[in-house]
Amino acid sequence: MDKNGKLLMSDEEQNNRKIEHFRDILNQADPPQTYNFDDERESIGAVDELDVNTGNVCLDETEITIGSLRNKKVPGLDEIQQNY
Repeated sequence: MDKNGKLLMSDEEQNNRKIEHFRDILNQADPPQTYNFDDERESIGAVDELDVNTGNVCLDETEITIGSLRNKKVPGLDEIQQNY
């Protein structure tokens, strides 16, 4: 739909509307006030790195994890089900 609520029928009209939309969204003035997140990070004593195991994952760990999923349920946004 265009700005007036008119339904856009052709691909060209729709593409032109998308261009217009993103130009309106992206070409705005800078905000009058911005927030400095670096100061916040220092004040709460945030750590730079978390203790995360980034080592190799063995096949057994993967099979156990996949096998522990509930039947017919997908684990995440990719909606890929286990296939054994």
